[in-house]
Parts: sequence; C-alpha cells; structure tokens
Amino acid sequence: MTSAETGFLVFSVDVEKRTIYIRIAIGLRLSQAEFLDKLFDLCDQYNAKTFGVEVTGLEEHITYPINNYRIMKQKMYTTFVELKARSGKGEFSGANAKVGRARGVIPLYQQGLIRHNRVGCARLEEQEMSFPRPRLWDVLDCAGYIPQMLEIGLRYMSPAVVNESYEDIENEYKQLVNEPALDPEWRTL
Repeated sequence: MTSAETGFLVFSVDVEKRTIYIRIAIGLRLSQAEFLDKLFDLCDQYNAKTFGVEVTGLEEHITYPINNYRIMKQKMYTTFVELKARSGKGEFSGANAKVGRARGVIPLYQQGLIRHNRVGCARLEEQEMSFPRPRLWDVLDCAGYIPQMLEIGLRYMSPAVVNESYEDIENEYKQLVNEPALDPEWRTL
C-alpha cells in the first residue's frame, strides 16, 4: 500500500473503426481487499466482460484471491486473463522492463489508434508526458499491457474498407456479362 500504486486501466476496442478507447486510467494505493473491490467495481461500471491482471512473481498468491472473489461475489460472468510481465532483453531487461512495456504502446499512438477519454486519464497522461522518467510508473506500465491483452484476445484492426458506390458495383457486373466463359459448359453469373 505504501510503496507503489496499483494501476487500473479500462479500454475498449472498435476493430472496424480501428480505435482503442482508453476510458479511465487511474493509480491508487490499495490493500488487496480494496484492490479486489475496485477491480470488480470497474468491471461492473464499464460492463467489462474481460479483465487482465499481471500475475508474474505472485502467481497463485494473486490468482487465487481473484478467482475466490469472483466465486464468492458471483462475478463469474467476467473472464480473467493472466498477464505475464515481459522482461525484455538488453536495455529493457530487469528494472528497465517497465520502460520496454511502456514503449510497446508507442506504435499504437503513432498509428493514431488510441484515444483517451477527456475525464479519467490524467494520471496516464502525466506519466506519458514525463516518459522515460516518470516519478510513478504504475498506470503507464498498466497501459503497456494493452498489446498483450489484444494479442491474447486476437483483436486486430480491420483492413481499410473501400467504399464503392452502387454504380461502381453495377458497372463491374456489366463488364462480367461480356466476359467469355472459361468452359462452354459454364455460365457466367
């Protein structure tokens, strides 16, 4: 409770619009019981069906309390994803692993895929603006798990859709009518 904040980040994805919406990003100093209450309060508030928690190093010391809470409080409608802290290599290993995870979201920002809610994202923005030396890392590190959550859920952005007009489609079909059949027994549809 006194050494670090727990980062919470709620995001949603619209793969057709190719957008990741960060709805809230907060950091709080909480006991384990308060952490569980806050986690499921956010799931309920934002109608989240899936949530991820970094379990590296804690393993069953965090997974058991979460699963036990889900059963006791009848929160089994949620899917719990165990996130693994990637330690990276070279300059992004060991104590600098958070830097590597935080850098993992930079391409998503550069591609214009991430949008922040106007309210509730100040802590994340504060940590992003002071990157790579923020005073606290917890919310920024939490955002660093977005790629892992998307990969586990197989959520990829849709390709660009070419908007064809009705006339374009009809003209294409008109050209096909005059196209010779590949085999005299076949008909062109």
